[in-house]
Amino acid sequence: GSFEIGAHMGGVPTIFHMAAFPVTVSTLDGLVVCEKELSRTATVLSLKKDIQETSGFHADSMKLIWDGTVLQPNHAELGTLVGDCQRLDAVLVKLAARRVWFDGIAWKGHGAPEVTAGISARGIKEGRQLTNEADKDAFLRILVDEGVKFESMTHPGLFICVGQKNCEVVLGKGDGKSEIFRETPALNGAPEPCITLESLASPGSYVVHCNGRLYNHSMDNKLQYNVAVFNNDATWRLRDCEED
Repeated sequence: GSFEIGAHMGGVPTIFHMAAFPVTVSTLDGLVVCEKELSRTATVLSLKKDIQETSGFHADSMKLIWDGTVLQPNHAELGTLVGDCQRLDAVLVKLAARRVWFDGIAWKGHGAPEVTAGISARGIKEGRQLTNEADKDAFLRILVDEGVKFESMTHPGLFICVGQKNCEVVLGKGDGKSEIFRETPALNGAPEPCITLESLASPGSYVVHCNGRLYNHSMDNKLQYNVAVFNNDATWRLRDCEED
């Protein structure tokens, strides 16, 4: 670590440790799951990943609380969140689910800027195809053994599902498979927290938006002529509703 010499106090230079500070994270029942020195530029997500390695808890199922406030968003630097605090003592709360909205990329033609898209169930009836409206429609992201599923907060009890016809992504009750997805690295190469959602019901097919609608397409039946456009349209970033 690096040090910086501050003002003299009684003729003796005061040395501040600028690069790192001690971090301790404990569960609500007092179990210490992380105890180490971290750089102030370390992010909330990197701390969660450290905890994941030592505890086995999934980074996405954690909420870290410091001084009565939630440490968020994930990409924020710890030093920015805690200010001049000399040590970080945080409490880990395990979550079974988190409220999120989808942030994606929409392609508007050659020379046109890329604009954000989303996944929306607003105004959609059960069994009908979801849209790519960027309206921050909220879903409950629920961890299950085989991956994740997304329950509509607009229509509780209904999920993002792979439909029965035309590879549509629809609003449905699910059957234990059609509503489950694996979060894989983003097809367009974007770094975390960007992801691509691969269908458990049809491996090799991904949740992708095209022409305002959501589909479950693979490279073999994609509607986009351009592979790069398909990869962009299959890339999503999950945003926590609480961050707004």
